[in-house]
Amino acid sequence: MRRFLSGSLLLLCATPFAWDLGDLSRIAWEQNPRLSEDSTSLLLARNRLEKVKYGAILPRFEIGVAYGPAPGFSYHVSPNGDSTRNYAWWPLGPYFGTEIRLAQPLNIQQLRSGLAAARSGIAVEQVKLGAKRQDYLKEAAEYYLGYVFARQMRELLEPALAKLDRADSSMQAKLDNDDEDASQSDLLQLRANRLGADKGLEEAHLGEERAEKGLRFVLKLSPEDPLPIADKEIFPFEDLPSLDSMRAVFAPSDLQQLKAGIAAKKALLDLQKAQMGPTIAVFADLDYTKAWVANRDRANKDVLITDPINTIGGKVGLGFSWELNYWSKSRNAVEAQLELEALRRKEVYARAGLDSKFSEAYARYASSGRKVKFTLRARDAADSWLKAVALQVDADSTRERDLIAPYQKYLDLQHEYLDAIYQRDLRALEVLRLASLLTPERLVRRKEE
Repeated sequence: MRRFLSGSLLLLCATPFAWDLGDLSRIAWEQNPRLSEDSTSLLLARNRLEKVKYGAILPRFEIGVAYGPAPGFSYHVSPNGDSTRNYAWWPLGPYFGTEIRLAQPLNIQQLRSGLAAARSGIAVEQVKLGAKRQDYLKEAAEYYLGYVFARQMRELLEPALAKLDRADSSMQAKLDNDDEDASQSDLLQLRANRLGADKGLEEAHLGEERAEKGLRFVLKLSPEDPLPIADKEIFPFEDLPSLDSMRAVFAPSDLQQLKAGIAAKKALLDLQKAQMGPTIAVFADLDYTKAWVANRDRANKDVLITDPINTIGGKVGLGFSWELNYWSKSRNAVEAQLELEALRRKEVYARAGLDSKFSEAYARYASSGRKVKFTLRARDAADSWLKAVALQVDADSTRERDLIAPYQKYLDLQHEYLDAIYQRDLRALEVLRLASLLTPERLVRRKEE
């Protein structure tokens, strides 16, 4: 398997290396720099699920601990034998106190609805992330095809325009020398007909520059790094399956996201309804305090019972809380119900609309394929015409100017033919993306045997 090398490693590599569309697709699919940012939404959704799960386990569990000084007591015995006790600020002693409070809700329906809503939220984010991944893959493939197409057009048109310039100079020189073989109308026709080639070259330069910047971004290359691309010529993708075959596996990400959203809204509605009832919980409290003061029990040996600071106690039981503002909670449930109904109504027409959009894209793809055949036939005819005229010129060098018209026509049709292949590939990418079937494996070029 081809190894992925960064630009810096490529500079140190002794053996030649060039990226093909399969390499670029895998990098765009797995290492796109924007995916790390987009994946945070999925991580947040997963974290919300964990919060629901762990929030259901002892949502109230509090422990309080205190340390400090405790006052002493002084005891006084009256003549009739009655004993009284008063606080004395000396001697002081250490004090320790602790309090534990916990509550465990028993609302299973609320927990189930919350977990279902959180899981549906994860499903929504997973669909969104998958859709963005395919968008980035489509974008990278368009950069690659655009770069190859622009470079091929530049390599085709630059020498062709150089030949036309030489023909222009030769015809102008003959006209200046009053050569009978030269014609002013032929010269003007040559200059008028080269507009297509000039425009094509300008578009090729612009397209190559834009595509190169996109490829460097995807491949994480700096402007100084080389950009070796394996393909020198634009190539047609393999034929897509028939429309009926693709419609059978048609699963657009928009529809998947809508279904996941309906499930999330349904779970949220169930949660709103469950929260309208009382929250039942098992609760428990435990209190313990203890103080140690020298000579504290001088007049009374039963310190733990009689000392008001030293205590131990607790309670456990079953209780519930119920927010009786029913109208506010019912409005929340109605709002969730309306949002769910809106998504369900959207689902009714969404599939038909997406299918129509997909069928239109497939029709454009099929039309592009037919255009490739038409332009190829015309290009081959122009090529045969050019070769036939070239044979005549070999026999009669005075007819050299007859080569100009077929040569220009050949250039125009060759340009149209390559552009037709390029447009067909773009249409294929669009069809695959709309069907959510765009993966790196589908963009690997099959080697010709």
